[in-house]
Amino acid sequence: MANESSDGPAVTPDSSATTLRIATSGFVDSFNPFTSIYLTPTGIFRQVYENLVQYSAEDGSPTEGLAESWETSEDGMTWTYKIREGMQWSDGEPLTAADPEWTYTQMMEVPEMGSANGGLVSSFESVEATDEHTLVITLSEPQAANPGVEIPIVPKHIWSELDNPVEYANDEGDVVGSGPFTIESYAQNQSIELAANPNFWRGAPNFERIQYVYYTNSDAMVQALRAGEIDIVTGLSPTQFDALEGQDNVVAHSGQGRRYTSLALNPGFQTADGEEFGTGSEALKDVEVRQAIRKGIDAQTLLTQVLDDQGTLATSFIPASFPDWHLSEDNPVIMDYDVEAAKSQLEDAGWTEGSDGVREKDGERLALTILIDADSPLDQASGEFLVPWMAEIGIELNVEMTDSDTISTKVTAGEYDMYFSGWSMNSDPDYQLGINTCANLPTETDGSGGTTQDGYCDPKFD
Repeated sequence: MANESSDGPAVTPDSSATTLRIATSGFVDSFNPFTSIYLTPTGIFRQVYENLVQYSAEDGSPTEGLAESWETSEDGMTWTYKIREGMQWSDGEPLTAADPEWTYTQMMEVPEMGSANGGLVSSFESVEATDEHTLVITLSEPQAANPGVEIPIVPKHIWSELDNPVEYANDEGDVVGSGPFTIESYAQNQSIELAANPNFWRGAPNFERIQYVYYTNSDAMVQALRAGEIDIVTGLSPTQFDALEGQDNVVAHSGQGRRYTSLALNPGFQTADGEEFGTGSEALKDVEVRQAIRKGIDAQTLLTQVLDDQGTLATSFIPASFPDWHLSEDNPVIMDYDVEAAKSQLEDAGWTEGSDGVREKDGERLALTILIDADSPLDQASGEFLVPWMAEIGIELNVEMTDSDTISTKVTAGEYDMYFSGWSMNSDPDYQLGINTCANLPTETDGSGGTTQDGYCDPKFD
């Protein structure tokens, strides 16, 4: 019988020993690899679609995927890939160089098809399958990163027959893939079922299926883990993690992660055509206000009091787990916690303190709202520190408690001032950097058709 608790899963987890059960509360916009950017679906893409080139598990360097080898011309402008012979899609159809050719060409020629990963093909001049097992990518300028990484390759014989592939949810029936698993079923906010792909070129995986089971909060996930209903739980608070150490049949592992958490601000949204949208505070369009907010936040206290020192201070959105790309802690661009400097910066920008302690400018009070996920103890705890910190520098911060799906919807539409965000990085930073370029601004005023974080666009960054 399914658990009827409001915190528990809407489906009964599979108790079979051949099923890996993972607790989740992750948001799924769709399983369309051309448009989806959220953590849960993009993580599943890695199981369903093999990339042309993969990352080595040992050091993150490029290693074989659909391509078993590659070579680069002396001028760095041409990359030639040898596609492994004898590979099949999960439906038994042959997998050839025509599949990556079609995938990349769509992203190059149809802007909407490059919503998620378009930045990775921005330097592509042409892509050609010269025969069934050879793919040639010609660049407009040399680049350091291997052009074959990160982009999920889809089956041409399926996707080319779709009337509108941009709108394809890719979650019904047996989804055809090339990775170790395929999407077998999806029920929104209930479960995601993956089935082993016997045609995977490395061989069928040891698990017959993976089941992602939805829970509304992390406490319910922990209870399910203790009861043996779930095999893996991640993203726990320090208190929850500490309580699980030493428990029978539970292995607790704390490692250096590839994910960061940030306080996201709304600097004003516009489409690629320059049409403004969203309901963010006008005050946040002022970089002086945004910088003052940063100076008014004691990140070390959040690390100590909220995360119980189970983390590292961020210097940028590339975590310390990637030392080659991580910004050093002594870099002069990093802003330190400095209340007096924050006050002075607001004062110099024309925000003067009112009788109630809240700053004003041109008749506008400096009052902002932060969206807090009601199911996230870490977000709630952080918010409790932020409210008095902002008050100390003259900003009234109001808390709006809601759920993660609502936050995702509001953020996409630019209808917020502040919220807690987070992304997972990969061993090469190009993807994370690339999605934040001006080329990835939304195409519609509902925020769709783009991936840049919080409407960010800066030609200097590009």
